[in-house]
Amino acid sequence: MTTSSPRSAFEQQLCSQLLSLSGVAEILADRVMALEARLAEVEVQRRADVADVAINDDADELLSASEEKVRILRDRLAPVELTEPQPEESAEVIQLTPDNEDTAEPNASSDDTEYVDDPQIDLMTA
Repeated sequence: MTTSSPRSAFEQQLCSQLLSLSGVAEILADRVMALEARLAEVEVQRRADVADVAINDDADELLSASEEKVRILRDRLAPVELTEPQPEESAEVIQLTPDNEDTAEPNASSDDTEYVDDPQIDLMTA
């Protein structure tokens, strides 16, 4: 029976070490499960952030488009800055006098009303 007692001491030591090892494995398994739960939460949050970013990108695109439309409308509604007419841009004005009525166009009316396109007159406020 002396041979079984050293073996039983070895078996007891082995069992206690296996018990300690299973405790360590259980703690590690608990930590891995906690990490998996936290990882799942982070992934859900990341997906929500990506959705928010996508919404923000869409909102940015809409705001940019709206800003462009407002700028175009402002440009259309802003009064035109008047500049000095250049000689090549100015319209030729023909004064109808008794001397040159004969040389005027035959389709021209005989009344004294003359229509001139003057770029210095703001037609929106006239």
